[in-house]
Amino acid sequence: MYTSTLRHLFSLVLFSLSFCFAQAQDYIYRLDGEVITARVGSLAGKYIHYKIFGKQDGGNLHIAKTAVDRVKMANGTELWFNRLPEAAAQAEAPKTAVAGNLKPPVAARKLNKRYIDVMYPIQLQVFGGVAMPGGAVSSFERGYTLGMEYANYYTNHLAFVGHLSGTYNSINYIEQKGSLQGGLVNSWAMLGGRIGTGALLQPLRFYGQATAGGNYMLPLNGLEQVNGSVNLAYSGGGGVIIADLVNLGVRYHNARQKISTLHRTEVVDASCLLFTLGVQF
Repeated sequence: MYTSTLRHLFSLVLFSLSFCFAQAQDYIYRLDGEVITARVGSLAGKYIHYKIFGKQDGGNLHIAKTAVDRVKMANGTELWFNRLPEAAAQAEAPKTAVAGNLKPPVAARKLNKRYIDVMYPIQLQVFGGVAMPGGAVSSFERGYTLGMEYANYYTNHLAFVGHLSGTYNSINYIEQKGSLQGGLVNSWAMLGGRIGTGALLQPLRFYGQATAGGNYMLPLNGLEQVNGSVNLAYSGGGGVIIADLVNLGVRYHNARQKISTLHRTEVVDASCLLFTLGVQF
């Protein structure tokens, strides 16, 4: 009898533990129908961060919210991303609708394809790259650039863009009393627009953009006789975003640059071609 009592007690403990573990699971329902059994860590930003349930010692994983129908938490709470829960959908239905005119519900995956702009993302890119002479000022030599771009999508295909960057070049400038050779930094601050794709369930997204604003030329060692100047500038370019993380782009920058020394002042079209590689957040 004592053994039987221990056996029943042991079974009860196992049942209680299995029940607790079952309740601790979160479920991620993908739009393609797959269900991920997980422990959700964070829902902030564009991604859902999680670990596979039962493998808490494993690595951290993440999935874009645009690929998820809903998340069901261990406490029973459901978070919807790309379709309305049934209760909300019924509440929004017209009360005077005739049963014969009601249309069948649309599957979440089909809804996401029909209205691909369910989420309008905000993207911040930090980039570096190589600056090549654009041809307008042949004395420019190859340089380097660092900068950042901010893109805020208002529809799935149109976005506002802000651009800040600095480009280092060296230059040979022919002055009346000889040749000036040295380095200079061109700072670019521009605003404009972008056309492309904001939120797609695809690994590659292409875009084009145009911006305009100001340029500041700062002469460095070797160009002490050249004064710094603020100039009008414009830019055009495009690129491809890979997996919402890597941004490969090309930018053409042009400025009506004022070069002023003690002997003369000249306004030239200074341009450069930037090949950029950036990380997107």
